[in-house]
Amino acid sequence: MLAEILPYHAAIAADRGLKLMMYEGGSHVVGYGNQTEDEALTDFFTHLNFTPEMGMLYGELIAGWQLQSDAPFNAFVDVYRPGKWGSWGALRHLGDDNPRWQALAKGCLTC
Repeated sequence: MLAEILPYHAAIAADRGLKLMMYEGGSHVVGYGNQTEDEALTDFFTHLNFTPEMGMLYGELIAGWQLQSDAPFNAFVDVYRPGKWGSWGALRHLGDDNPRWQALAKGCLTC
């Protein structure tokens, strides 16, 4: 994604005199179809979204974004309780702190 998709879209925007913008950035790791009712899978995906590894992926994504555009990395939601439809919030509640949030806070100092 970082080596191909973001540069591809940045080139299209530049060719048309447009600025590349981020809208609803971040992970989308959810079950599909009947999998949405699988509590064990939902629990796994929820756990995955807040691991140190996801934080590292967010750090790489934000750094890759910043190579293509000076526009802010616009994460989808700041605070939202995760569930079977996704872990949309970088924070699960206002008192939360996790690697994903830390990557966003560090990478988006100018966002």
